[in-house]
Amino acid sequence: MNALNLKKQLKHPESKPGSAITLPVHTGEVWLGIHFPDISLMTHQTSKNAPFAVLEQRQGKTRIYRMNKLAQGQGIEPGMPLNAAYALCQSLCVVIRDEMAELNHLQGYARTAMHFTPRIALSRPDTLLLEVKASLHLFDGVKCLYQQLKNIFTVPHIIACAPVADAAELMARHGIEKVIRCADRLQAALGEIMIADTPIEEKLTQQLTRCGLHSLRDVWRLPRPDLARRFGPGLLQYLDQLSGKRIMPRLLFEAKTRFTASYDFDRETNDNRYVLYAAERLLQQAQHFLQTRVSLSEKISFRLIHARRYHDRTRRWITLNVYARQGGDTPAHFLPQFAEQLQRLGQRLELENTLTSLELRIDQFKPRTDITHDLFKKPRPAADSWPVLLDLLFARLGRKHVYRLNVVADHRPEKAWQKKPVQPVISRRQAMPCLPDRPAWLFNLPVKCLDQRFKLISDAERLESGWWEDQDQCREYYQGISPSGRYCWLYRDLQATNECWYLHGLFA
Repeated sequence: MNALNLKKQLKHPESKPGSAITLPVHTGEVWLGIHFPDISLMTHQTSKNAPFAVLEQRQGKTRIYRMNKLAQGQGIEPGMPLNAAYALCQSLCVVIRDEMAELNHLQGYARTAMHFTPRIALSRPDTLLLEVKASLHLFDGVKCLYQQLKNIFTVPHIIACAPVADAAELMARHGIEKVIRCADRLQAALGEIMIADTPIEEKLTQQLTRCGLHSLRDVWRLPRPDLARRFGPGLLQYLDQLSGKRIMPRLLFEAKTRFTASYDFDRETNDNRYVLYAAERLLQQAQHFLQTRVSLSEKISFRLIHARRYHDRTRRWITLNVYARQGGDTPAHFLPQFAEQLQRLGQRLELENTLTSLELRIDQFKPRTDITHDLFKKPRPAADSWPVLLDLLFARLGRKHVYRLNVVADHRPEKAWQKKPVQPVISRRQAMPCLPDRPAWLFNLPVKCLDQRFKLISDAERLESGWWEDQDQCREYYQGISPSGRYCWLYRDLQATNECWYLHGLFA
C-alpha cells in the first residue's frame, strides 16, 4: 500500500482541506544544536595515518560504530560486522567504544559553552543544546554568536539554530547548518530527513516504512486524526515537538560542584615570589571557572606540597585557607591574603624542605547577585573594598584581634562599650547618644595622679551609677592638660575622704 492509497483510506469525508495542520506555537526560545560527530574517535589516542574504527557491542553482536576517513575510504561503514570490516581492510585498528569517556568530553564542551549561556542540555552521546535567547543581545545576534562558537571549538562540529530544542538537535545531527527563527519553517527544513534517522521507535518506523512513509514530509502530509488512530498518539507528540506545537522541558547541565587545579614547579623552590606567581596563575583559572558558573567563592584552599616524603611514601603538605566574606571571583580577592599567610608561615615555621607543587581547591560557592547602580549618581568607592580590607586584616592579625566597638547604654565609661564581631557589610549608622567628648584611649584601670598640677579646661561632668550592682560610683570628670602638655581625661572620686584624683584616659 503506497502513501496515496493510505491517505484515501484514512481520510474522513467530513474533514476539510488544510484542517490537519494547525498554526505552530511560537516558543520564544532560540536553541543551538552543536553536534560533534567524531567524539567517539577523539576519546582514543590514535594515529591519523592508519585506518581506525570504534566498535560497539549490542545484543551480543560487535559492529562498527564510527571510523576515520582512511577507514571510510576503504569501504567501511557504520553498522558493518567486524569480520566484514577486516575483509575490506586487514590493517584496520579497532577499539571498544568508551561511553564514559565520551560523556566526559561532552561535559568538557558544555563547560566551554557556558561562556555564552548557562542554559545547556546534553544530548548523549555527541550533541549539545544551547538556549541562547538571553545572550543574543550580548553577542550581537545569532550570526556573531555562531561565529564565536565556530572559533572556540577546534574539533569537527556542526551547528544548527531552531526555536525548538528537538528540531535544533535533529538538524545538527543531519548536517543542516541553517538558522531558523520562525517555527513555520521547521517542517520545510526537516521534511527530507528519513524517519529511520529520527528517535522514533524502531517498531513504529517499520510500520511507517511498510505504508510507504519514509521521510518526515510524508508523515506531515497525512491527516492528524488518522495518524493518531493508526499509529498511536506517540507519533503525533514527537511531530509536535519538532514543529514547536508541544514544548518538552530539557534537563539542564550543571557544572561540577568542585574545582581543583595544580601547578607543578619546574624545580624545587622555597621562594615566596615563585609561589605567589603560581597562586596567581591558579586563581586566574579559578576566575574562569567561577565566571562560567555565574558564582562566587567564599573560601579557597591552597595546598603547599613538599618534596620530602614519609616512610609510607605519602606527601607532606601544608594547607592555607583564604576567605572572602562576601564572596569573590578575581585574584584580587584572595591573592593578598594568601601572600600574608605565606609570609606569616615563613616567619613562624622555617620550611625544612622545598616545595614541588601548589594545589588549589574550591568547595564552597554562592550565587552571584550583582547590584544595579543609578547612572546619574556620583561615583562612590568600590563596594568590595571594605570586605577585602577585613579579609586582609584577618589574614595579617588573626580573627580574634579584629573587632568593632559597640556602644552600651551605661554611664560608666569602662562599661559603656563592648567588643563585637566585625561585619563585612557596612550597615547604616545608628543614632548615637548625645554625650560629651570621650577620649579615644581609655585605660583599663584608672591611674592615681601623684602630681596635682593639671590645668582643668572644662566644666565638671558628674557620674553617679552602679548602685544596682553594688558598685556605687560618684565621680566628677574634667578635661585637662598635664604638665607635659598631654590632653587628658581625669576625675575626682567624691566618695574618697581625701578627694583623690585619677587619670582615666588620653585624647588623641
